[in-house]
Amino acid sequence: MERGEKNATLGSVEKVANALGIPLENLFRSIHSNPDSQEYTLSRIVTRLQTRSIEDQKIFLKLLDLLLDWKDL
Repeated sequence: MERGEKNATLGSVEKVANALGIPLENLFRSIHSNPDSQEYTLSRIVTRLQTRSIEDQKIFLKLLDLLLDWKDL
């Protein structure tokens, strides 16, 4: 794969991400080259939340709901 003689499979790319200790999507983060795009922003949110516990994720969701309700007033 390193010499470009073979195509990477999803499994081999996943192994690289695991070896680096990062989520698989981080390897493709540069694809979202426009930091002002919705996809880029959502990808960053999801990536940051993935490293948190489920309890923290639920707290963030409640906070997000509160913020959105407040903004809609």
